[in-house]
Amino acid sequence: FCLFYGMWSIGYYNALPNLNVFMIRELKLSFTQVAFYQNCQFFMMLAGYALWPRYIHKFGAKSVILFCLIPLIILPFVWFTIEQYTQIILIPAMMIYGLCVSCVILGASTHLFAMIPKDERSPAYLVCWSVIVFLSMAIGPKIGSICINMFKEIHFSVGYFNIMNIKIALLTVSLFYGLSFVLLSKLRVTGTVSATVLVDQIFRRNPLSLAYNMFVLEKSQREEPRAVALEKLGKSGSAMALETLVGSLTDISPVVRRQAASSIGETKLKEAASPLADIISDPESDIKIEASQALGMINTQESADALWSAIDDPNPAVRASAVRSLGSFPGGNIDNKLMDLLYKETNPITFLAIVKTVGERHSLDAIKILLQRYNMFKSSRIRVQILNAIAMIFGKGNEYYAVISSGKENMELSIEEYFESNYKKLEKIRNDKAKKIYPYIEAMLNSCQEKNTQNLYENFLSLHYYITQQYFNNRKIDAASMAIHTFITSTHKAEETYLQEVAFLALCAQVIIDELTEI
Repeated sequence: FCLFYGMWSIGYYNALPNLNVFMIRELKLSFTQVAFYQNCQFFMMLAGYALWPRYIHKFGAKSVILFCLIPLIILPFVWFTIEQYTQIILIPAMMIYGLCVSCVILGASTHLFAMIPKDERSPAYLVCWSVIVFLSMAIGPKIGSICINMFKEIHFSVGYFNIMNIKIALLTVSLFYGLSFVLLSKLRVTGTVSATVLVDQIFRRNPLSLAYNMFVLEKSQREEPRAVALEKLGKSGSAMALETLVGSLTDISPVVRRQAASSIGETKLKEAASPLADIISDPESDIKIEASQALGMINTQESADALWSAIDDPNPAVRASAVRSLGSFPGGNIDNKLMDLLYKETNPITFLAIVKTVGERHSLDAIKILLQRYNMFKSSRIRVQILNAIAMIFGKGNEYYAVISSGKENMELSIEEYFESNYKKLEKIRNDKAKKIYPYIEAMLNSCQEKNTQNLYENFLSLHYYITQQYFNNRKIDAASMAIHTFITSTHKAEETYLQEVAFLALCAQVIIDELTEI
């Protein structure tokens, strides 16, 4: 990190004197004009010290500095193109330069004080840092001076541009900024996000953007631009936009109302939960689905309470939306309540939302309840969703989906390959007690190849009985074994879901094998 900052400082202290020389000698500017352009830079540096701390705190110093190094690398090429008649370009160039320089200085200082040890070694680290900075202050101007002397004979024109030694010296600034970018990008720093996300956040929270979208919302009389403005206000995450968003909940257009509710959730502000909770409690509201989805983005107790109240809504789509949002809240209490809902819910729309949510939460306790509800629904679509949710709980959702989505013609082959992969995994089992499942898996593979359903089910039950006789002290093994027994002995099989059911049993066997390889 010190090497990065040293390289950047060389570029900065190289630009500092040579830029003044360039403005006075080549652009023929007066001292007053030079002072004005320099003040543009210093003014934006002061503004940067107020702007950047929130982003450094949120995204980490590395991402913010990398973002600001990109314009710093480009700006020397802008200086290179400036002539007397285009000197006005210096105003935005110097303002951007000052803003980005303040970012690097502030970000580097923040990271430095975060990384130095808080003991007696601290002075040594600070001494090292100071030496690097002061060396850079000396080396930077010296490199600029060397470049000016090396290329002092160079002075020619290319089209409208004059090329001379001072401009070449300024281009070396870009080189050192580029090297510092490479060094910093190689530095491993935890807790940061990509510079792309940072750019997006900056532009979304831009006060000018907020003002523009509020203006559109106030002046436009068409649904589409108003909805787009609301969407951007929500993504800004700004507290200043919240009052406007809440006011749009009563708009005459249902499109605008729905977008307003969704955008309130996008802000993720804790105070945004209250107006959304009011919508949930309003029996005549037509945007309860959007409100419940938005509450899922705001992790507060008020949001959770409002969503639980929506579980009793007469509209099954509202109940389903509330369940999906509750799935984003942490805590075992949520799991217990969702499992209670699994027992009670009879509407297919809401039930499927509960099934998917408990699957995503990976609660092993939900498996038995899911299998008990298997017989309650005759729809093959719902039954397969139940099996898929159990696969997700076991962490095998992608594998199960890959098998059952291969088409009826290829599903039998996929299932057979699934059994074969289970069989091959037996070689990785080291525990002698666990190795005794070998004949059960081999018998399953043979039954699958022979398409003997009765023998296949009996082999699965034999595996279950063996597992219950042993004590592996593993919840996943016990849950997978229980799932095999419950499914074969308690569920009504259907011809249209036969292959999906066999694939599910093979998945349970795979869970057992995978866990046994770790013993």
